[in-house]
Amino acid sequence: MVTVGGSAALGTALVAGAARGEEWAAVVGVPEFGVAAAVGMGADPDRLLLADAPGGRWTEVVAALAEGVRLVLVRPPARPAPAQARRLVAVARKHGCALAVLGPWEGAHLRLTVSDASWEGLGQGHGLLRARRARVTATGRTAPGRGRSAWLFLPGPDGRVASAPTPFRRLGVVA
Repeated sequence: MVTVGGSAALGTALVAGAARGEEWAAVVGVPEFGVAAAVGMGADPDRLLLADAPGGRWTEVVAALAEGVRLVLVRPPARPAPAQARRLVAVARKHGCALAVLGPWEGAHLRLTVSDASWEGLGQGHGLLRARRARVTATGRTAPGRGRSAWLFLPGPDGRVASAPTPFRRLGVVA
């Protein structure tokens, strides 16, 4: 169980990474999900399943999808009862599905957050956005200590997610 916060692009990148090749990914309860952005990051649109508004039966929808996809990205409309939460985690684990939740989820093993994001490519008031550099931090039980962080392009110049060099810092400002 992973929670995702700080950037919609991070959730999109997770889905794009899962919906490649022979794998499938699902998005539940996120009607504004950017399919075009996910495709730009490498997702196969034929391998994406979307359930925009599952309503009060969202836990059943997530459980059913977890049986057949590599990753389910979900924004719960309400906090699930502890028994429902345990059932979702158990179903996902049994079928080898990663469950990623947008927002908080009590008992998550890992929390992914984005900080220090900046766009590249703009000059003095003109130019084109080429890439977005972001610092992604993983904290939680599976990221010991203060966690780990890495700089990523979300997305990079070619539209895909990639490692990014650490930005140059001068006077406390990320360039």
